[in-house]
Amino acid sequence: MDFNLTWQTGMTIAVVALGVVASIPDRRRLAALWAFFLPIDFVTAVPVGLLDAIRYAGAAALGLLWPATLPDERRRRLHRLGLMLILLGGVRLIAATAHHDPNGTQFALVLLAATAVAYLMAIRPAIHSHLIGGFMAGMTLSVVTALMQAMHWPALRAGNNEGHRYPGLSTYTMLFTWQVVLGLIVLGYLVTAGAKRRSPQWWLAAALIPLYLLALLTNGAQGGLLGLGSAALALAWGRRRDLTASKLGITLVATGAALAAIALVVLATNINVPTVSGFREGNYRNETARLEVASNGWNEFLDHPLTGMSRSAFISEYRIAPHFLPIDSAATAGVVGLVLSVGILGLLAAEVVRGPGDGGAWAQAGHLGVVVMAANTLTDAYGPFVGIARSTPLWIALVIASGYRHREDDPPAPDSTLLIESDAVSRAEPLEGSSDR
Repeated sequence: MDFNLTWQTGMTIAVVALGVVASIPDRRRLAALWAFFLPIDFVTAVPVGLLDAIRYAGAAALGLLWPATLPDERRRRLHRLGLMLILLGGVRLIAATAHHDPNGTQFALVLLAATAVAYLMAIRPAIHSHLIGGFMAGMTLSVVTALMQAMHWPALRAGNNEGHRYPGLSTYTMLFTWQVVLGLIVLGYLVTAGAKRRSPQWWLAAALIPLYLLALLTNGAQGGLLGLGSAALALAWGRRRDLTASKLGITLVATGAALAAIALVVLATNINVPTVSGFREGNYRNETARLEVASNGWNEFLDHPLTGMSRSAFISEYRIAPHFLPIDSAATAGVVGLVLSVGILGLLAAEVVRGPGDGGAWAQAGHLGVVVMAANTLTDAYGPFVGIARSTPLWIALVIASGYRHREDDPPAPDSTLLIESDAVSRAEPLEGSSDR
């Protein structure tokens, strides 16, 4: 790793160090600090390897500090998905090694590492609420950065102004849009679950929703809109029997208020909204390119059905990899990669059809997260599987969607001099927007 000690790098190290020190008496802060960096891939002059090191080292620390309390019967649903992902990662690693393919090797290794970390976090439900809180803090910083990029203000990272792309602190705009939609699900849960109490957390969530929606429109990518639409359809279908005229009216009024707030900000700041304004200027050319490269990937699979081809060679020839995991795997790992990838998407589709477990709004929010990330598989070769920032939210959402919540009668954490907190606090309910998150 090319490590240059810039002031930005020093600031990042200082923030992490202070966070770790502050976490000594309360490990929940460490969980939130770790999750804060989940949606942060790039900061100007900060080595990417440093951010990756924080995430991987932090995951290992959380695994040691928190017990795995998810019951065995709940883990079995995760085990099926994990086994398929490990098999796919192994097959793709073997194929990449045989092809002397550095890009394919990296893809496989990150897939395997992300699966391990996601499972590590998923079986520790006591920290899920703290992880979600930290993720939302990091995501909000990324959203604000994206809006500053769209207004051409100095920010933690420069946007791609020539291409009208404003990815915040995420790797690229497409990933950013899906992360924004996940954030909107969390905010929506906090607003609906806390509607009666109207706590400070409720007002904060309500104020952030227009900012998140605006960021969804300013970045220049349309993928998140697909996720938002998928979540809306899933919610409407799941609540179809409870839908009343009054509830529909409240939803329409709230939606109108959010859109009005967005329009006001756009008019007041003259902020760029390329996701909308670029529609007639060829801004959707990326979607056309994805269809073309998917066709190219399928043709390459037909030419090399058993072994596939080098992913590096594929990208060199067609400029990008197929943005659909089964075709990407078929083109680079042959028929075995295709079968495993289809099986993985089948498992995810089954979770979508299964619907939320008996856990009320908490399970409903988790199920919407699963729906969004299932839709994500249609637009991105990585899907919600490759990379900690993608896989961790999916696996936590799967646990939440099953209806499982950390309860006070769950086994307490083992005694440790590093964990100075009362049993009541250590076994607290997940972060709530009301008495009902």
